[in-house]
Amino acid sequence: MKPSRSATSARQETSRAGLSIGNLTRRDKFLFRHSIRLGYETSASQLRYVLGQIRKMMVEQGKLEPGTVKARLIRFGNDSLDLQVTAYVPTRDEGVFLDLQEELLLRIMDIVEASGVSFSVPPGTPGAPSTFALTKPTRDIKEA
Repeated sequence: MKPSRSATSARQETSRAGLSIGNLTRRDKFLFRHSIRLGYETSASQLRYVLGQIRKMMVEQGKLEPGTVKARLIRFGNDSLDLQVTAYVPTRDEGVFLDLQEELLLRIMDIVEASGVSFSVPPGTPGAPSTFALTKPTRDIKEA
């Protein structure tokens, strides 16, 4: 039976190999990274507007590391124009991160809705159209 290695010797070996060990309990920021799929009926000017408004909203939000805010068109997918939105949220509290993530995602939905663009639904989603547009509800919905 082999003797067990200590955590120190494991770190030393990892260091020599050029690898790093992350300690999630000591993180001081969270990565906000989401993919957004827009329909191919989106025009270039609509896409520029959406990207610009997302960047502006995130920078003005004030709770993100400003130098890390990015909103990019990353690929022409098979069924969608694929955007990626990233930024670091400087907090150690996962609850704070999740609250901010929710707020950002809802504001991104508002921006997409205001631009007249449609999200693209992943192919193979049963019963779903290939794209869907956000529309105003037909009846009033009271917020909880």
